[in-house]
Amino acid sequence: MRKLLWRSLAAIEISALAVSYYFWHNMNVSQDYRRWMRDNYPSMLEVFYKTCDVTGHRHARKVDNEAWSCMDDSH
Repeated sequence: MRKLLWRSLAAIEISALAVSYYFWHNMNVSQDYRRWMRDNYPSMLEVFYKTCDVTGHRHARKVDNEAWSCMDDSH
């Protein structure tokens, strides 16, 4: 029984890690995906930006804000 429990917990943890990596990778490589996240899940995008700030990649928020303000102004 304990072995099954540990395997189940390990599977859940690995799955959660894989999903987290999927979202992080997409936000890291695609400005369009970050815009979609801004429109639909702003709190998740904020977590991404804060993670970037901690790791020293502070340019993502600035680049996005500049690009999106130009796009928003043109409409």
